[in-house]
Order: sequence, then C-alpha cells, then structure tokens
Amino acid sequence: MSKKNVSVKREIPKELLDRLKYGKKFQTEVQNFLRKETKSIDVKREIEVIYEGKTQRKMGDYGRMDIFIDDREEGYVVIYEIKATDWDKIKESNILKNLESHGRQLHRYIEKFVNEHNDIVVHGVIYPKPPKSIELRKLIENLAIDTKRRTPFPVYWFSEMK
Repeated sequence: MSKKNVSVKREIPKELLDRLKYGKKFQTEVQNFLRKETKSIDVKREIEVIYEGKTQRKMGDYGRMDIFIDDREEGYVVIYEIKATDWDKIKESNILKNLESHGRQLHRYIEKFVNEHNDIVVHGVIYPKPPKSIELRKLIENLAIDTKRRTPFPVYWFSEMK
C-alpha cells in the first residue's frame, strides 16, 4: 500500500498575514523610492541569486535580493536588504538574533558578487524607522556595524532617506 502526499491547507494567522502584507508594501515603497532617486542607474528588485557549489543555506541553493544596483561603470554594485522590522516591538533578547539573521542573508549575496565577479559591494539593510528610544537606536546601529561580528552591515532608516 503506497502512501500519498496529502496537502493539508492551514490557515495563516491574521497577525502573520498582516505582517507579511506590511513587509511587502514597505519593500515596494523602498524599491520605488530608490528607482526614482537613481534615475540614471538600473535598480533591479527581487533578483534571484543562484549559489553554486556548497553553501550554508539550509533551505536551498538560491535567494532573492531585494535591491541590486549595477554601477560597475563607477566600479561597484549595491545590494540592499529591506526589512520591515519594528524595533520597538522586538524583545531585547531577540535584537542580536535578528541582526545576525539579517546580516547572514545580506552577506550571502555579497560573497557571491565578491567571489564570482570580484565586485566591490556597497551594502546595507533598510528598516522603516528608528526605534523611539535613542539608546535602542544606538545599540542596533552599533551592533549591526560591529566589525567583530562575522556579518556587519550599515543600517539605514527609510524615514530619514525620504
């Protein structure tokens, strides 16, 4: 007797669905803003990246960059990840975990372009707005860029870019 793969349809909790919708909306807003601000440069969004050979990715051998700007004529490429993280709602014990996760994702893309194309990569993560607390903002920015970490990155606040 053979077993059939039965697809079970699960309800997505409304809170998670709302967060996903907000994240997608925020991502589109940032991408449109960058496209408008960099008229002379081709801003590509959600570019699929294929990893060759061994990779540390657990879920497969591809990823999707949120923003890729090819400005090799000027000598570099730009890679931005867009995260709709509301730092005021993140538990203090999860701050570093979130930054590490964002950094690992970003650095997988960076490594591909450095290793395969020998590109100079300008990079960072764009968040919607800084937390209300100045101390928390400084903590996030300092932890993210700390070069003692394996995957440092600069933080950009979209509310301050506009």
